[in-house]
Parts: sequence; C-alpha cells; structure tokens
Amino acid sequence: MVLILAPSFALLFDQHIMDFSLLFPTVDVPVAVGAGFGFTVLYVGSIYLWHLVYINRPQTEQKRVRDRDDPGTIKRRFFSVTVASVISYYIITRLANPLASTEDIHAALGVRLEGLLPALIIPFLLVVLLFLGPLVQIYLDPYDRFFYHDSNLLYITRNVIVCPFTEEWVFRGCVIPLLLAAGLSHKNAIIVCPLFFASAHVHHIFAGKSVVMVLFQFLYTSVFGWLSSYIFVRTGHVMAPIIAHAFCNYMGFPNLTEIPRHPWMKTVAACYIVGLVGFFLFAKSATTPSLYDNDIFYLDDVNEMNK
Repeated sequence: MVLILAPSFALLFDQHIMDFSLLFPTVDVPVAVGAGFGFTVLYVGSIYLWHLVYINRPQTEQKRVRDRDDPGTIKRRFFSVTVASVISYYIITRLANPLASTEDIHAALGVRLEGLLPALIIPFLLVVLLFLGPLVQIYLDPYDRFFYHDSNLLYITRNVIVCPFTEEWVFRGCVIPLLLAAGLSHKNAIIVCPLFFASAHVHHIFAGKSVVMVLFQFLYTSVFGWLSSYIFVRTGHVMAPIIAHAFCNYMGFPNLTEIPRHPWMKTVAACYIVGLVGFFLFAKSATTPSLYDNDIFYLDDVNEMNK
C-alpha cells in the first residue's frame, strides 16, 4: 500500500502547490479548530503552570510569579512558551501524512529557503510604511514624550524576540496549514486564524487589567493577526510575520491621543494618513507570491486569491 501511495504523493508536490488535505489527511474542520484552541490553551497554560508550582511558596514568591515583568518570571515563561512551541510542532508532525517528507512539512509551516531574503525585507518595509505616522511622531518630538523605549535587555528579548517567534510559530505556522487542510479557503483561514491568537491574550484579565482593556486588546490583536496571517499566506514564510510582529511590539500601539498636542500636529496627522493609505495601496503587490517563490500556497499569481 505504501509503495502504491508514495508515487501519487510525490506527484502532488511536482504540481508546485501543496494539497494540505493530503498532507494532513485526518484533519477536518472540528480537528483544525480543536487543534487551534488546543495550541492556545497549551501556550497560555504553560505560562500559568508556574502559578501551580509556586502555590505553596511564601506570598512574596507567589506575587513575583504573577508579575509578568519580574526577571525570574520572564525567564520561566521563556522556557514555557518554547516548550509549548515544540509540543505544537510535534503535534503537527503526528497529524501529517506519514509519507510526507520533513521538508514538505516544514514548507507547509513556512520554513524554507526559497524566497527567504525578500520575505525578510519587503513585508518589514510594508509594516514600516503602515507605521509612518508613529515614526514621524516620534522623530519630530523634541521632548520624546510620545514613545517609551525600555532599555532592559530582558524586556526587549521578550517583546522583540521570544514572543514574536513563539507566537507566530504556533498561531500562524502551526494553525493555518491545518485550517487549509480542513478545506478553508485562504481568505477564510486568514479571517479565522487570528481568533485563536487574540483569545490567547484574554488571560491578561487575570493580571488585573479591566474588561474594557482586555476587549480592546482582543480587538487590536485580532487586527494584527489578520495582517500577520495575510503576510504568512502570501509569502509562504513564517519569518515574514515574525519580523513584522517584532517591529510592531517594539513600536507599541500608536499614541493617537497625543497627536493634537504634538508640535508638528498637521505633519504627523498627514503621515498617519499617508502611511495607512500607502499600506493598503501596496499591500497586495508587495506580497505577490511569486516574489517569494511561494508555490506552497499559490499555483500562480492570477488565481492566487480565488482559492
């Protein structure tokens, strides 16, 4: 049976587009959605596991464990989310067709060399264009009132390296291929995928944030998730959304309420508009699949968004 199936499986990838339903033959919509929420629980649960470990410790230690900015907590969470990412990858390999090569599985997860260089540069520049307003707002502020940059190396490592890598790996690299295998179109996968990512941030309500703040965070993480998912599917590289995520984390949410008080208010406001309009004008052309040798998600550029 294996000898019969192997040639047909190889022919699939000779067509230069991956059939995710054949790569993950046991995955349907309930399995894909269940895996997505499972990855979410695994990722967030790994963070709070330490609360149980320290439950019988003195109150001072328990308080430090609950403090996300405590150096010890940050390091423990580095370990937790890394383990969660590895487990998610292991689950993906177990769901994959046993006849699939490791190279095919990695390509489905956005790990490949073809088209990597433009994937590292072009989507990043696209996101920089989106942030044109905040960048000009910061640059033209003589008092540096509108941007807080934390110089703590541990905080920077968390926000710009560990979080972007692990979150994009789990919530883009591992989830989107399963959604496509379940029969969702590219568009629907891009719409659905961020819901898992956004729900992974609801846990901040347990850290003392108000319901309004948590809902707001759910909203903007959903919006970012759509952007990140779009970049992932269009480029076929997980590194593209990782770099975009790192930049967005570094910049933080735009300080919109301070625009009227800015000494260069009209210039800053104009740059916000230009950046936003420019982003939407260039988003599709800048992520044209052929630029990234993306024959994983798209057969050609003509029918790219019709699937």
